[in-house]
Amino acid sequence: MKQVISLIFVIIILIVSSCSDDSTSSNNVTNWPEGTITISEALPDWTYGAGYSLILYAVPSVKYTKTAIDSCAIGTDGSFTIHLPPLEDKYYDRTLSYSSVNCYDSIFISQTGLKDVNTVFEIHKDGVIKGAVKGKKRKIGNDSTGTYTMYYHAYGSGSNMSGRSICYVPNGQNVDTVYYKYSMSVNKHWNYDVYIVTSKTPGRRDYSVSNTHTVSVPWEYYINK
Repeated sequence: MKQVISLIFVIIILIVSSCSDDSTSSNNVTNWPEGTITISEALPDWTYGAGYSLILYAVPSVKYTKTAIDSCAIGTDGSFTIHLPPLEDKYYDRTLSYSSVNCYDSIFISQTGLKDVNTVFEIHKDGVIKGAVKGKKRKIGNDSTGTYTMYYHAYGSGSNMSGRSICYVPNGQNVDTVYYKYSMSVNKHWNYDVYIVTSKTPGRRDYSVSNTHTVSVPWEYYINK
């Protein structure tokens, strides 16, 4: 009789497990590892009702498939609670580089070959992607002085970063000059990067990039209706 009960119990577990959504990690985990960041906030001006979920993904590279790190329901008021746990070393497969087209960099990174991982917060409904969270942003005017944007960013090791990058951005028939001044000291795994517009004049914007600022700003997102 005890063996029969045990067999029934195992079958029940298998049935329950088969009903779970394997594309996302459970948000019911109680023992998150040390270093996990728990975010309990809200998407502003949420008018889309219930049935949506927020999923944190590690975006694929040649080494692994797109992987859900955690997921949670989005409340009818836009509220959510999601976790950013320390990531496995295999995900840090992209050597950090600030170089891009039309940019000239002079940035010192103390950790040689510092790596990061590309992550994204996606908004889903009924198993279909409906949008994404682009970052946390406080908008003052149109990129006027004082505007800042905050991003959660995962690094493969601790490092100090300093220096500047000068970019020439096409703007119609003109070219705008954008200066980024970096002064950061990051830890392994999750940090936040804050970009602040320190000055703006016709044809030029200056940003300060650091992770020492404490900001409380709404999330910026988009929904494909």
